[in-house]
Amino acid sequence: VPDFPDYTPYHTRKGVELNGALLDGSDVIVPIIDANGHKIGTQTIKPNGDKRFTKGLAKEGAFGVLNGPLEGTCYIAEGWATAASVSQSTGRPAVFALDAGNLPKVAKVLAEIRPEAQFIVAADNDEPGIKAAKETGLLYVAPSRQGDDWNDVFVALGPTAVAAKLK
Repeated sequence: VPDFPDYTPYHTRKGVELNGALLDGSDVIVPIIDANGHKIGTQTIKPNGDKRFTKGLAKEGAFGVLNGPLEGTCYIAEGWATAASVSQSTGRPAVFALDAGNLPKVAKVLAEIRPEAQFIVAADNDEPGIKAAKETGLLYVAPSRQGDDWNDVFVALGPTAVAAKLK
């Protein structure tokens, strides 16, 4: 793992592009939307990975979209960096569901608003990640190593490996 100065922005540490997020100093600011596509808040990610949502954000069923629009094959991941890794690797849209608990709710919302799209869960390989993926009823793929998410695979093995394993 590379050693970064404390102020290095999160996306740089994770090796991903901003993909619709903005930089505010060293903080990554990620837009969050509701089922109607309205921006309802943001997630601020500090260089150390500390994540904060807009105060009072109605998180349930809220999500962010990278590399939209949502059509054809799309992926759903828990976190922003994981979704960014998946989208960069596959060239396909990816949704981040904010966390494992919200992932099944987001999958339900997406099935209602984009029934023509094919969603695949890019699951984290941990207990909450696999549980959430199974709850969606969708096809899911998790990294082979316990505890890894797709950003871990992206950083360790590169985008080609992520794309090959997800397809």
